[in-house]
Amino acid sequence: MGNWDKFNIKVVYDSDIVPDNLVTKYQIQDYCYQKKGVWKIDFVGFFYIHNQLIVSFPKHYKSTLLLEKDFTLLSKVLISYTNTFGVLDKENADNFPYKPYLNICNYYLNYGLYQEYETILKRGYGGKINWKSTINKSTKVINENNLIFMRFYIKQSKNLSVFLTECMMYVLEDGYKIFGKYFNHGVRYTTKPNNRIFNRLDLVVQELNYIKGSYFKDSTLKLINNLIKYFTWKSNYVKKDKLSFLTMSFANIWESMVEKYLNENLFLIDSHNNQLIFKENCNRFKKKK
Repeated sequence: MGNWDKFNIKVVYDSDIVPDNLVTKYQIQDYCYQKKGVWKIDFVGFFYIHNQLIVSFPKHYKSTLLLEKDFTLLSKVLISYTNTFGVLDKENADNFPYKPYLNICNYYLNYGLYQEYETILKRGYGGKINWKSTINKSTKVINENNLIFMRFYIKQSKNLSVFLTECMMYVLEDGYKIFGKYFNHGVRYTTKPNNRIFNRLDLVVQELNYIKGSYFKDSTLKLINNLIKYFTWKSNYVKKDKLSFLTMSFANIWESMVEKYLNENLFLIDSHNNQLIFKENCNRFKKKK
């Protein structure tokens, strides 16, 4: 995690009281609750708007001096939970689509940019000659005992995947720029597509939904579905200039963390002395898959 110098960072804690003017200024009404006429923070994670980054830690995570390792730890907890359960908060449309972005990055690392080619034959003289088609189909002239083909049949490859390739380029560049480089995730990618359709992301989503029915390979369909999820989020983000990577249900994350720790490290329950005996990575109570 790094590159945070460009942001104005404000640190808060879950359940902290916040003044009305801060709630209004940073438009965090959806991530707060009111009790007895005062606003309180109701999220854990990262919220960005207009170059202001608000970082909210769990309410019992108190430190006199927060360091980069604290931000890194918080991001790792949220990322780990997202990797396990697929999403932080389903109802939060502002949350960065981490899972679709990561899936697109993994596709790129495994296969590169999407490519699909169709082999076509055309008449001409430049290119790789398809002799079988030339002999069978081309007009032939005999001149001074020489067989002359009036035109060859040339084999060419036509790229059928320009749009999907450009969509991948857009997500890889955009996702790294606004998320990946700060959270040390994704792929460092800096090339943008030039297609003007990316000025209308709603049309990109519409086109992806339209062409999805033309593909049958599982990996390609998963790629398209992840692209649709990313562009659907991005089209809303462009309108709002808000980005979040947070949860309003940190209790669920805490419970899963405690359960994981106990499953992996609890060695013995000493009922006689009312003690829990721990042994690192003993996995004695871990559920078998």
